[in-house]
Amino acid sequence: MLIHRAASILILICLASVATAQSNGEAWDRYNRARERLHKGDLERAIVDFTRVIELSSRAPGGGRQVRQDLRAGFNSNAAADEAETDRIMFIDPLTAAAYGNRALAYFRKGDLDAALADCNRSLIINPGQIEVYNNRGVIRWAKEDFDGALNDFNYVLAKKPDDAKALDNRGNVLVNRGEFKSAIADLSRAIELEPQHAEFYNDRGEARRRSGDVDGSLADFARAIEMNPRLANAYLNRGMTWNDKKDLDRAMADFTEAIKLDPGVALAYGNRGLVHLRQGRDAAAQADFAECLRLEPGLSDRLEQLIKREKARRASQ
Repeated sequence: MLIHRAASILILICLASVATAQSNGEAWDRYNRARERLHKGDLERAIVDFTRVIELSSRAPGGGRQVRQDLRAGFNSNAAADEAETDRIMFIDPLTAAAYGNRALAYFRKGDLDAALADCNRSLIINPGQIEVYNNRGVIRWAKEDFDGALNDFNYVLAKKPDDAKALDNRGNVLVNRGEFKSAIADLSRAIELEPQHAEFYNDRGEARRRSGDVDGSLADFARAIEMNPRLANAYLNRGMTWNDKKDLDRAMADFTEAIKLDPGVALAYGNRGLVHLRQGRDAAAQADFAECLRLEPGLSDRLEQLIKREKARRASQ
């Protein structure tokens, strides 16, 4: 089966108090509008608005030279920005940090991981006390397959807030990618204890159990996730892979199909369903699913090609 990447949890950045901000009314109006657009998925216009907020909230007169030097040193240490970027920062305003942090989310959802990481670094240099931004940077690093960097960020969050369920879930998923299943399951189980209402946490623990070889435990977790949220496409995708592990291809096919029905943009569901079609001798249907999988996520090409060759070799040997 194609490797599944669990859903990641990012957090919208909020300011604790409006009274702490130095920015003018236009900056705040833009900021609130940008957050609303981000929430609605209007990413392009959210980025435009957050960029304008950064301009408005960081170019007021006073104290510019030392702040630019401090920021430039910090940016360089994180490979996050060039001098042109730091030259625009004239003073530190909490709104500037929040705008960078939220623009990072917009870039992440667009798939621009480098821009998202750079904005998280900028946000943290301006205001290093933002635990949410460390969590988000960890997710971005995880998506870039920088598992050590992601783990460092989640460890930092949990050192400050040991009962942060979202950070526990995220760290658990990174540990799964590192093959540290016992520690991963401990983190994911603790996240469920803290916030048992999250179907995604059961789904993530189910995937950790599946990868560790605990097939029955994984099926129980996926069933619970689907019971709590029958529209959670990732739970059907993961359960389909578990049925495949048990060689129950009919149930695997049903779950992959349901995942596609719920979210037609899940490339892995098409790829995995195509492999089941191929195993059951439906080559035309398999090719159609493979084509859609690669249209949605071209980066899966090499892995998918290996699995197709393996399946065809298995068939030829029978």
